[in-house]
Amino acid sequence: MKRIRPRPAPRRGLLALTMVLMTALLGPIAPATAAAEPMIWGAHVARRGGESEQQAVQNLEASLGQSLRGSRIFVLWDQQFPDSYHNWLRSTNHTLLLSVKARRLNGQRIPWSSIANAAPGQAIYDDIVSWSTRIKNWGAPIYFIFNHEPEASTNLQNGDATDFKNAWRRIVTVFREQGVTNAKYLLTMTDYSFFVNPTDRRRAEKWYPGDDVVDGIGADSYNWYTCRGSNEGWKSLQSIIDPLRQFGTQHPDEELWLPEFATIEDPAQPSRKAAWLAAAQSLFKQPGWEQFRGALYFHTEHDNSQYPACDWWADSSAQSRDAFAAMGADPYFGGEGAPPPPPPPPGSGLLFVVGDPAALTTGDTAVRNRLTAAGYTVTLADDGTVTAGDATGQAAVLISASVSSGLTSRFREVTVPVLTWKPWIYDDMRMTGTTADVSYGNISASSAAVTAAGHPLAAGRTGTVGLYATNQTIGFGIPNTGAGGATTVATVSGQPGIFVYESGASMVGGAPAPGCRIAFPASATSPAAFESGGGALFDAAVGYAAGNCAAP
Repeated sequence: MKRIRPRPAPRRGLLALTMVLMTALLGPIAPATAAAEPMIWGAHVARRGGESEQQAVQNLEASLGQSLRGSRIFVLWDQQFPDSYHNWLRSTNHTLLLSVKARRLNGQRIPWSSIANAAPGQAIYDDIVSWSTRIKNWGAPIYFIFNHEPEASTNLQNGDATDFKNAWRRIVTVFREQGVTNAKYLLTMTDYSFFVNPTDRRRAEKWYPGDDVVDGIGADSYNWYTCRGSNEGWKSLQSIIDPLRQFGTQHPDEELWLPEFATIEDPAQPSRKAAWLAAAQSLFKQPGWEQFRGALYFHTEHDNSQYPACDWWADSSAQSRDAFAAMGADPYFGGEGAPPPPPPPPGSGLLFVVGDPAALTTGDTAVRNRLTAAGYTVTLADDGTVTAGDATGQAAVLISASVSSGLTSRFREVTVPVLTWKPWIYDDMRMTGTTADVSYGNISASSAAVTAAGHPLAAGRTGTVGLYATNQTIGFGIPNTGAGGATTVATVSGQPGIFVYESGASMVGGAPAPGCRIAFPASATSPAAFESGGGALFDAAVGYAAGNCAAP
């Protein structure tokens, strides 16, 4: 028995207006097919640092720049539902995936057989009716998950596969008898139940209650890699869940779901998790994957003390957070679509000087990707072979902190703007004095204090701006800020971090700047960890340089 698919409230007025006009012109419109509807993108969100459950969701959504559309909730058999947090989720258009365990708050296990045999007049039957009433009164579409991962060894005390299937059928039957029409019943297994040997007791087929009482089939799916103490191999999401997809082809009327999915980071390859998430975003758009209707990330650390190294957080790095946010912004997952970057200014070629173009640092990779995504034409140059003549015809020169200080004054006399975050050439460029660690150097900081809020380099920011998620070792310099000299736009730990010499400004020693010169507080790796504020300031610096340091 299929019901209306739970969806978040409409978020795009244009879509609603279009539907009204089409209805007026063409008459009633047939319901969209499953493949035409957006997938539900969301998460189970754990609390950190004293947050309430609601604050945890709000903080994650703020960092992602958008609202989750689905929320995974876990409760026990006799636990309150709904509570104020659940009601807040409903009021903010989060579709709930509600997991109810057959276990009481005091730790007592409820045998599945007792649920399967529940009859009117018994307390366990009254419990089922109570749940049906609460789900019915919820008033919004909801996915009901009875005893997720039933085949896991932690659930052996509840019974065997036959007991589970009978309990599932009893619950669905009672719910329907009580008039529940807003629920879909989502069987949720572990990912391994779909690929273990067919004779294994955990095999998904052995636990399947039947198409008549199931609306969706889900797998909690994880790339464990090394976090369980041994190297299990880095696994793509496709390899993990393809057995679920194949199982779904045997039940074509059922939705497929990832009620939980996650991966750890790979310390040896800092961008690997972000790439894993980007591949997941693309995966569900491929032919043959249309049966999937939702994917909720497991935004937490592993709650099993046996595996403390399993850090699943979606924002475990800035790159990973941005990749997860990009998935949510994708209209295929119900997102509004990321706003297009502003068009690059005329003459959008940038000469990007790095330590080794063949082996970019994580920071240089992040910068290159950021620039190309914004529409710039980027030419990578090796610090060992680049010459001042290579700047000819470019809108600006960017010099990374990954270059050798042997680059010295090679770009001191070029007339195109130069943006650099290598403090050890500030003196060679006449941007600062010559005393290392005094005139220029590195400092540990994660934020900047804007001191010239009206300047284009401030990107409209005021006060303290978060640059990075954690403290980074980044550059500072002491420019000539006397009459006709540099403008300090922001400081880091009290030292000038972003400063600019306009063309013709008096540099250290009195010589006029041949072209605009900009310093930015970064390192060879820190751009990979930009917070939104840091990214905005960096984008402003690039745009200002590429626009010949002219105010927009």
